Amino acid sequence: MIGHAIGATVARDRLTCYTCGVMRNHVHLVIRRHRIQAQEMIETFKVATRDAVVREGLCDADHPVWSRDPYVAYKDNPRAIRQAIYYIEQNFVKHRLPRQNWGFVQPYDGWPHAGT
Repeated sequence: MIGHAIGATVARDRLTCYTCGVMRNHVHLVIRRHRIQAQEMIETFKVATRDAVVREGLCDADHPVWSRDPYVAYKDNPRAIRQAIYYIEQNFVKHRLPRQNWGFVQPYDGWPHAGT
């Protein structure tokens, strides 16, 4: 349900997501730079996923689902972006979880230097 809420947000806000990992107690995303600033994106994802959890009855409406200060790392070159994607994909192995395949995740295209 959390992944689907993330996917709906990606589609609605027309974001480009290169990978998504929904772990047992955290989420990893690689999102391409966008007109929406990172902190605003994070808040949007937090609200969408929290609403989904509350809707499913998995917690009360006043329960804090996400941490106040999520970790944000800006990657500005293809090598760093590929490393971030690899790190997230290895989290499935590290946490003994099956790999996830989300329809909203796009293969990495070399941005920001694609075609140069």
